[in-house]
Amino acid sequence: MFFCAIWFGFYVAAGLTGPIQKLAAATRLVTEGELDFVLEKTSGDEMGILADSFNLMTRDLLNGRHQIDQTTMELDQRRRYTETILQSRYY
Repeated sequence: MFFCAIWFGFYVAAGLTGPIQKLAAATRLVTEGELDFVLEKTSGDEMGILADSFNLMTRDLLNGRHQIDQTTMELDQRRRYTETILQSRYY
């Protein structure tokens, strides 16, 4: 009976710490700039909700990064156009 209780305790602990370790690893990847991955949802409980929220956050961050890159390209094109206009007026 004692062995079963210990085994059950380890089983429950592994069920909690496994998803938390995956979330911690995914968080490290986000801090390194890797945003194009999906954290696997393993359950429908609070950990599943946390995984869904994390995936939504990384998707929003990736979309924001794409918008910033696109805006930067557009601004660079406008800057080059303005420089071309200004240079042609002085020649």
